[in-house]
Amino acid sequence: MKFEDYQKLYENLDKYNNEITHGDDLKHEIFEWKIPNLESVIPKGLKINSIAEVGCFSGDLVANITINNENIQRTGYDCNSKAIELAKSKYPKIDFVIEDITNSFSHYDLVILSDIIEHIKDDEAFLNNLSKNTKALLINLPLEKCWANLFREYGINDSSGHMKAYSYEDAIDLFNKTRWKVINYKIKWFCETEIYNQLNFKDNSFLKKKLKNIVLNNKYLRRKYFPSNLFAFLLRDA
Repeated sequence: MKFEDYQKLYENLDKYNNEITHGDDLKHEIFEWKIPNLESVIPKGLKINSIAEVGCFSGDLVANITINNENIQRTGYDCNSKAIELAKSKYPKIDFVIEDITNSFSHYDLVILSDIIEHIKDDEAFLNNLSKNTKALLINLPLEKCWANLFREYGINDSSGHMKAYSYEDAIDLFNKTRWKVINYKIKWFCETEIYNQLNFKDNSFLKKKLKNIVLNNKYLRRKYFPSNLFAFLLRDA
């Protein structure tokens, strides 16, 4: 898929248009889930002067993630022009661009890919191409090979635009095929957070709520049924 194809896809998906106009739930997820877990895998003492986020959407993550340098240069990339307009209005001091980072000559000390790899059709080529733009990656990758997604049809018709599902083994195999080496990582389940408890069951029927509660109260069933997330820090393999 070309950049223009991604732009057309994501500017027309209801999920993302709704998050632009009603983004409170997304904001909780970014500040209480994504940022703390991403920060926790960054090696201590790492010197970073510039970062970029691919798929920055509203800009909340790239603008607020804590790195060792307060004066760090921050840039956000996205293919969704509506999201970029929102990000610029919220954070006017940060550069936000509608561009494929791998087609640019820009270089950053760190690039953030939070919920992005699963949206890229040729994930291996994308990660290899990205190695010219940075020496380090900070990744949040949903591991969606679970019971809840057994019958989900991934691809351009997926409601979230996810091209494929990953397991932990799939993720490691992908990294091993590319120019990246995992330095730090952890796996977390969003369903085990207080945020999930606050956001859960908004539109579910009584029966679905009962069934989900049974699953949530059993650790084995919970971790088989619900997806998890891989948070990882990677360095370019010389």
